[in-house]
Amino acid sequence: MSRWLKASNKHPCPICGKHDWCARCPDGAKWKCERSAKAPDGWELLSPSNSGGIFQPLAAISGYRHSGGNNHTVAPAQPPTRDWKALVAKYSAAITPEQIVELGEQLGVNSDSLVTVSVGWASRAELMGIRAGFSDQNDNYPDGAYAFPERDGGGRIVGISLRAVDGRKGFPCGAKRGLIIPSNLDRSQTVLIVEGASDVAACITLGLQAVGRPSNSGGADFLAELLEDSDALVLGENDAKPDGSWPGRKGAKSVAQRLAAKWDCPVRWALPVNEVKDLREWLNTKISSGLDLNDAEACQAAGQELLAELNKSAREVRAERKSQADALVDLAHEIFRLGRSDADEPFAVAQDGPNIAIMFRGSREALRATLAREYRRRAGKVPSAAALGDALLALMGEAQELEPEQLYLRLAMHDETVLIDLADTTGRVIIVKSGQWQIIDQSPVLFRRTALTAIIPEPTTGGSLDDFRLLCNVTEKAWPLVLGWMVAALLPDIAHPIMLLTGLQGTGKSTFARMIVELLDPSPATLRSQPKDDHDWAVAASGSTIVTIDNISFIPAWWSDALCRAVSGDGWVARKLYTDADIAVLNFRRSIILTSIDPGALRGDLGDRLLLISLEQIMDCNRRSEAELEEAFQRLRPSITGAVYDLLSKVLEVLPTVNPSLGRMADFCRVLAAVDQVLGTDALKTYHNQRDEIAEDVIESDPVGVALTKMSLPWFGTAGQLLEQLRPDKAGSEWPKTAQGMSGCVRRLVPAMLCAGVRIVPPKGSDKRRMYRIERVGEQTPETPISPTDGEKLDFEANNRGLGLGDPRAISADQHLSNARHTPPRKPHSEQNNQGLGVEGDLGDSIPILSESLPGCQDDDVVPPRTDDDAESALATEDYEW
Repeated sequence: MSRWLKASNKHPCPICGKHDWCARCPDGAKWKCERSAKAPDGWELLSPSNSGGIFQPLAAISGYRHSGGNNHTVAPAQPPTRDWKALVAKYSAAITPEQIVELGEQLGVNSDSLVTVSVGWASRAELMGIRAGFSDQNDNYPDGAYAFPERDGGGRIVGISLRAVDGRKGFPCGAKRGLIIPSNLDRSQTVLIVEGASDVAACITLGLQAVGRPSNSGGADFLAELLEDSDALVLGENDAKPDGSWPGRKGAKSVAQRLAAKWDCPVRWALPVNEVKDLREWLNTKISSGLDLNDAEACQAAGQELLAELNKSAREVRAERKSQADALVDLAHEIFRLGRSDADEPFAVAQDGPNIAIMFRGSREALRATLAREYRRRAGKVPSAAALGDALLALMGEAQELEPEQLYLRLAMHDETVLIDLADTTGRVIIVKSGQWQIIDQSPVLFRRTALTAIIPEPTTGGSLDDFRLLCNVTEKAWPLVLGWMVAALLPDIAHPIMLLTGLQGTGKSTFARMIVELLDPSPATLRSQPKDDHDWAVAASGSTIVTIDNISFIPAWWSDALCRAVSGDGWVARKLYTDADIAVLNFRRSIILTSIDPGALRGDLGDRLLLISLEQIMDCNRRSEAELEEAFQRLRPSITGAVYDLLSKVLEVLPTVNPSLGRMADFCRVLAAVDQVLGTDALKTYHNQRDEIAEDVIESDPVGVALTKMSLPWFGTAGQLLEQLRPDKAGSEWPKTAQGMSGCVRRLVPAMLCAGVRIVPPKGSDKRRMYRIERVGEQTPETPISPTDGEKLDFEANNRGLGLGDPRAISADQHLSNARHTPPRKPHSEQNNQGLGVEGDLGDSIPILSESLPGCQDDDVVPPRTDDDAESALATEDYEW
């Protein structure tokens, strides 16, 4: 199967020149650039992709191959693998003697030397067939080109280099770069390591042994294999630049150093004598002085003269003795690319490997362990802990300079599709989109894994959720809720209610929870114990997308708050280990399952985020052994997983069209409505009907809630007054101690009390008196008269300023505030404005009401009673403070 390979330091993107984000086909036939949608010279844009595009060197391609089934890979169509050996034979047979002579005259070498390097000829059509790239090819594509085979260290042909008649150089798409090796190479003599085919031909013309490297600093690994135990002399080029750089000299020295390290012995390097650029130019100067290329003896004598001068000027380099730390850093750059997460954690991604971030610390596959293993394999010894620490510190410093990248755990939303990491060694992912799902080889986003990330068995098509239904002890009424929760759990960007599985002992709560987790987010620790503090909770919850806490008996206040935050998106901050000032940050939004016989007291805000699933007692005649149930589940697990993805794909298809009445957990309600539309169920109605049952449990477990249901209503006052009025003679530890504590307790009870028929209207932010209103649903609240403050008087008089003494609106501040607080509820505006009017068209004698006629006088000065619709609207829009 084909897959996209990430760009790397060794294979940077040819479009933008960067070594990260972008990707290529294994044979280089196409590149996916994430930064630029503009095709550079020699490339053409196939299609836009995100902020970049997909490019190819020249010729058109057939597009993308898409298989019809659900469980198949979607990948770019690839051309067949090139048989470079057959192409070289074809091009060698196509070139004519006249063309070889013409090229020899152009280069200043004899024809026999070109035959020795197996030169061939490729026509324009053949160049386009192998997608050859040349500079300025869009304006002046060559009619044909000379072809030179390039080989690896074992002599196998790995690619072809091209030279147009006008001297432009090019390369076929997908070809590797290798060495120019003449057919009569004699390794027993001194071998000159030069650049390119033309310099090799020049050396052969002079009777010297030579091998051509692909660039000034390339080919060292192939050379080390080909010329081991040979006397090698690396030649550079005299190409000093005006800025002081010297690429030819630097490249020659670099190749010599790498060969010395490979061979563990000194290696010589030199530059052409007489300040000529390269050996071909040196040969041309000899030809200008009268050297006859047809005189073999004269050419060999000139070659020996050149070799003597090179040996005299050669310099020797020895293998660098690198420290273990430096060797580990070089090793890391060779096999990984570095990155920095959006949480400022350094990571590495294997070059040409799966798109999985390997964190520097934290698991058996951490970068530290990987580097130690690879170093042991290559060097034959174990690196010291100090060297590993120094290398990792240097790599962390390099990673901190990079742009942050987002990492995903198991699930990701990407281009309106859901990506699910299978967590296997290949890096494959499930991609679920509207109406279908597939398995793809390479993820378009970066995933991370933790010790809690286990492999999802490869899902299969043709399964049914009814198979899962038969394994679960869930009522028919609750089953659509379970399916809706499972689908929502695969959508990482929404808030998920906490599934509370309740039932007597032996109802299969733990087994049911474990099966859900193994289908959606398998883990070595499927069921976990109740955390002891917020630190334990944050660490456990951050390691997997689904967190299942088994057999809880009590939910303390701190954990209740933490559970609520994990539903909407939690951020946990603490001091880093072994440091005083640095901090660690964990950010997560999780899907949570709790199992309990009786969870005890529930706080109001937690109750409002619950999905209640009650399991009924299993009759002995229907009970199956745990081993039998496990065998059946594991046998059906791949097909059931596929059925879950089928449902998710159908939900994604209809989700944009559903528009249910939304309350709390609005996104989850939309998912339930979509599930109802797909399956023909009424899960959303069942979920809304649970509010009364959960509200009753919340109120009964809260002493303040119980007291509120018993107090005389309606009531109007501050939180401090409510605390004094409701406080029992013997208040327990759960009773609030301060007005602020009472305020928080009452606000958490707002949704539950409304379900019980009691409306609590907290004060708005503009209410400086901080007055609460508590009333029975459907009743109106007469407010308690309160003496106006001096500030209220001044505010009214400032707004009333400028009215004449005879103006009927010019009343005193005391009179206005008294009228406002004792005025009965106003009638609807249509009724007020029409009161006292005569027949249609009669102006009547009514005047505007005070609050609408006086400038600056706002309705906030009056506390009107709210209707039931008003209260429901306020709750739906969270028009109160938590």
